[in-house]
Amino acid sequence: MIKSNGLIFTLNYFQTNQTCQLFYYTNNSIIIEFYSNSTFIFINQSKLSIITVQSNKLTTLSETSTSSSRSTSLPTSRTSPATITGSNCTINLTNAITLLSLVNVVSSGIYIQYSYSYTALTNLTRLTFSFRMDSASWFLDTVSAIQMGSSTELINNGAFSLGDTTNWLLCNPYNATNIGFIKNDPPNPQSGTYYWYDGSTGAADFLYTDFSTIKGSHYTISFYLKSNGGMPNSARVYIGS
Repeated sequence: MIKSNGLIFTLNYFQTNQTCQLFYYTNNSIIIEFYSNSTFIFINQSKLSIITVQSNKLTTLSETSTSSSRSTSLPTSRTSPATITGSNCTINLTNAITLLSLVNVVSSGIYIQYSYSYTALTNLTRLTFSFRMDSASWFLDTVSAIQMGSSTELINNGAFSLGDTTNWLLCNPYNATNIGFIKNDPPNPQSGTYYWYDGSTGAADFLYTDFSTIKGSHYTISFYLKSNGGMPNSARVYIGS
């Protein structure tokens, strides 16, 4: 971790796929830059150069003050999607990219928006979320995919506003308990009245959706995520075809 010129920097390196995540923090936002096969050069501990980068993996996070409280009551509505047990939930992803990998993070208390640029590989794209939090929960809301230059939303029921699991499927390959569900709890969604509430215990569960794309076209993928910070925890997001 480095503090320089009013910014705080830190770096995650994933040895399995040789990718890097560079984090830097300002007074009003957190930025993640996600690059594959990159070279990081530190000059006098005050400047940072990045070369041989892939520009379609830039990730920006911004904080929002929406709904910082956590409900302690039982859910007023619970809709559980079909569960596939004993399968590999990401096995069919071709050239999958890990958009986000969070492990044992402290409670954010507020929703954080994650936004990514993605170039489609085929005419059908799958977005997969993986959650675990043994003693608390993750909150997911307002999942979006929009082709650049357009305003048309491609993910049906991305904000769970239908109150059911239309266009979503839950996979529980490791027989985790307390797996995720759609919750009707007006104080806690990022928008509307419904959101995905996930306290998968003992192992991660997987939630995914498919949407139509055009090969070679560029898309903005975004979602809002909040953490209660119970340990151990993890949240990962994958995209592929």
